[in-house]
Amino acid sequence: MATRNVTWEKTKQFDFGLDFSILDNRLELSVDYFNRKTTDALLQKSIPGYNGGGQYWVNSGEIRNSGVDFSMTGRILDRHDLSWTSTLNMTYLKNEVLSLAGDKFLPGTTPASGMVTEVNRIIPGESIGAFYGYEWIGLDDKGNNIYADHKKDGKIDSEDRVILGKSIPDVTFGWNNQLTWKNWDLNCFVGGSFGAKKLNLVRFTMASMVGDSKFITLRDAYNKGFDKVGTGAEYPSLQSTSNTTRGESSQWLEKADYIRLENVTLGYRLSKSITKFADLKLYVSAQNLFTITGYKGMDPASHSFSSANVDINNGVDLGAYPTPRTITLGVKMNF
Repeated sequence: MATRNVTWEKTKQFDFGLDFSILDNRLELSVDYFNRKTTDALLQKSIPGYNGGGQYWVNSGEIRNSGVDFSMTGRILDRHDLSWTSTLNMTYLKNEVLSLAGDKFLPGTTPASGMVTEVNRIIPGESIGAFYGYEWIGLDDKGNNIYADHKKDGKIDSEDRVILGKSIPDVTFGWNNQLTWKNWDLNCFVGGSFGAKKLNLVRFTMASMVGDSKFITLRDAYNKGFDKVGTGAEYPSLQSTSNTTRGESSQWLEKADYIRLENVTLGYRLSKSITKFADLKLYVSAQNLFTITGYKGMDPASHSFSSANVDINNGVDLGAYPTPRTITLGVKMNF
């Protein structure tokens, strides 16, 4: 929906950095502090269903991103026919909504209509797109879900929802290693992030009789369920007729920390003096070789939504296609 009087976002940023090198430039370090404040931030507001529903863009709010960028490069080996250079980049980020032009909050979208209500909210003092829902306590002696009664009124309803976590990581990093030996070269890149959470709605739908299938298809819902495990079970009883399973709850919120071997490339160079027609480089490259994570979904770094909603719904997993593992063989020629 088109919106009148929408303007560009405005940003003010303060940076302070320090760069230095030691050991005859074999070790280089860089530390940068940044503090960026965005005003007239473009955010989406929802139109009530009785007015037709939908969303529209408005300049509503102030957001601050502050943190530290750190970079370190070490030339570990630097000989005539053998070299090894290692570079580590790391960013610590704090994202905070400062104000919303008078609004107490902006509701997030409902990612799976008919299965869950809104799972995110934009609230001053919190990270943008913070998870908002019910706090899952565990199971009662009959295997029913128990949720925290934050209003202390003896019933569980929408007023008992609270902030459950954030989808923006505290720390992201990349570690690159480049080795060369005679005509060979090897490059390895490892990346990852820590501090973010992800709402695994795929696990929710597979462990609950919701959606189109109305079947429980998650193996753990049986093997780690109350009917088999009893006290300490992760999943409720399948025999209960009065149970309520809420997707917008901490029961399905998981840590999305991960470390991934993103890329490995091995190459071999043949000079024109050998081939007689061109300088050649033969190489094999592999992406997404393995991931270390405790996340139970397909991919802790995947996104289920388009760029228009990624800031708000970044941490919602609705079955996004995982990052593929690919292997590439190639030849580069320089005549």
